[in-house]
Amino acid sequence: MRKINTYINESLRANVVTNNYANTKNNPLAQLTQQAHAHQLLQQFWLSAAPSTVSQLSFAASLINGQLTIYASNAMVASKIKLNASSILRQLQVMQQAIANYKQYEVTAIIVKAQVKSAFKPAVKMPLKLSFAAANCLQNFAESLGDGALSQQLKSLANKT
Repeated sequence: MRKINTYINESLRANVVTNNYANTKNNPLAQLTQQAHAHQLLQQFWLSAAPSTVSQLSFAASLINGQLTIYASNAMVASKIKLNASSILRQLQVMQQAIANYKQYEVTAIIVKAQVKSAFKPAVKMPLKLSFAAANCLQNFAESLGDGALSQQLKSLANKT
């Protein structure tokens, strides 16, 4: 994340120096850089207003028609944001009026979505079976060993087929 932020900041400084904003319609990298910068500002806006315990486990996804969409890492964080939504919304509105960078973000509602990670399903293991020939070889080898713990184990293994 730090590398991305550094790259975005360096790209923005380079664009400011060369006044390359006129070519953003034709330059997809410049458009992508502007979108990333806007998303980074939105994330900073969210981080500055939300409690630290909640902000570490959530991120601002979008701001459309005054509705700020927040993705929480689990249901517990999502419920905590929903419970504190009114106070967070007031804090966001105060910050929007006070800080010049955030004047463009007019938040009227907070939508919270839990981003549940799917559980890893282990592959079903097929039971290994000995062929008839392999079972006969084990049985013969066990008989050649005589009576002992190893020969008994080999005989039981040969009988499982």
